[in-house]
Amino acid sequence: SEMLEKMPDFPVGDNMDSEQLDSLRSDSSFKSMAQNMQSMFAMSEFTKTWTVRFGYMGVFVAGVYILAGVFLLVKRSFSIKLAYAALVLSMVFSILQSTVLASDSSSLLAKSAGFGNMFGIVIDLILLVVIIAMDKAAYSFPEEKIT
Repeated sequence: SEMLEKMPDFPVGDNMDSEQLDSLRSDSSFKSMAQNMQSMFAMSEFTKTWTVRFGYMGVFVAGVYILAGVFLLVKRSFSIKLAYAALVLSMVFSILQSTVLASDSSSLLAKSAGFGNMFGIVIDLILLVVIIAMDKAAYSFPEEKIT
């Protein structure tokens, strides 16, 4: 409580007059903090370019993923192979995306994308184990003999 009593009373929001705002804007520690935040969250041209590229590639990967899920429900002879392909494609895409974006050392946002991708890889691995362990009898169709 002694510390709170010693602290100056700072007006907040609408209670600040123009003189107080000017002093805050001219404060060098505030400026350096703002510059550090801007440099931390700034995206280089490399990151911007690859983010757009991975966005387009991600639409394709998501489409394959959805198709594999639909065909697992429809139960076709190729459904299991398509599900394997979609899960492996999704994991490879996530690893590639994390690797390329993390190679840009200037962007915190690019590096943090890897954490989200790792969560997706874990989910894909769980689904892959479930598909490997499941009973595939419903997906095996006997060969029809044409006479």
